[in-house]
Amino acid sequence: MNCNNKNVIKSIIKIAVLVVIFCLSIFKINAFSLMVQQDPIGIYCIKDNGMRAINEWVEIDFEGDNYLEYYFFDLNGYLIMNGITPDGYIVNERGQWIQNGVVQRKYYEINIPKQKVDKTKNELEEKRYAKYRKDGGSNLIIVILVVISLLFILAIMSTKSGSEHEHKNYDNLDYDINSNNKTHYNKNITTNNDTTVERSIWWYFRSDTDKKGEEGEDQVAEYLKYIGTDFIVLRNVNLPRTNNKPVQIDYLCVSKKGIFVIEVKNWLGEITGKYEDETWHSQIYDIINDQKNPIKQNEWHIDVLRRFIKQNMTYYSMVVFTDRAEIGRLDKVQNKTHIIKANQLNSKIHSIYEDSDVKSYNNYKSVAGYLRRFIV
Repeated sequence: MNCNNKNVIKSIIKIAVLVVIFCLSIFKINAFSLMVQQDPIGIYCIKDNGMRAINEWVEIDFEGDNYLEYYFFDLNGYLIMNGITPDGYIVNERGQWIQNGVVQRKYYEINIPKQKVDKTKNELEEKRYAKYRKDGGSNLIIVILVVISLLFILAIMSTKSGSEHEHKNYDNLDYDINSNNKTHYNKNITTNNDTTVERSIWWYFRSDTDKKGEEGEDQVAEYLKYIGTDFIVLRNVNLPRTNNKPVQIDYLCVSKKGIFVIEVKNWLGEITGKYEDETWHSQIYDIINDQKNPIKQNEWHIDVLRRFIKQNMTYYSMVVFTDRAEIGRLDKVQNKTHIIKANQLNSKIHSIYEDSDVKSYNNYKSVAGYLRRFIV
């Protein structure tokens, strides 16, 4: 299972935990009095006066057997369990005060009025509450089973999705990036195309900016699927840096004639800007948005990449705009950076590759294998 599938499974597990907590929050804990409830943080108590129990002991008939147990709710109004209260008493895992391992209880009697009791009414009430307790527990079990089933289905789908694409596995390469030792390749490699990145469920909770950026990368991925076997495509490479945030590169196309470093922009409208400008602009109708200069951004990526792999290789800078952008007024080559639309990417890479007279790098697959460890 590749790292992207692992990320998906981790995200699914997180979602499942949140769903279970949410489900628990909508059910009252029927073993307690109805005044005791639970939310995602913990258990709290609403007293008869409608106020929340805070920093105090509360007597509750937990079992409904005319015995009161003692429970302490902290400064935030939540039940202390399996610990020591601020006044020095020990409570067990259910929050009950214990001494020498024995739950402390107090018997109380219910005062029954002398007048005739409507037994029929009491029986109906008891049946209603019994049904409530039974239905509440049954519903909780059903919800948990649904969550487990959803986990299982999503895990199968993510595995199947990953198996529909042939991925390179460079994790077993015996290669030191800073040595001249002979490279040993994984014989199971059958393709040099690697553009598939499993989208995490958390994608749907991300900001609009992040979503637009990933949608742009997805569009470029569709073209790079057909780039050919001369190139190893890596997406979302995070290069770690000491005491700094990692540098994320959208795409790397590693070949025997060098590395194509690709920065993808999913900007909307007409794009204007020059190499010397710190800020570029995207305009749609009368709305103008300021954007960071993508050329300098990509040059910085190349500089970090060069120092990271410490290899004397040729690097090609490419800024790619999706079909949402109009780049007609831009200079198509600025300070050796090629500026193109996504549908022109493959042909431009092939053109540069065929025209290049650089000496072939025989270890380019090993370099790609090393960089693949840092795909997120």
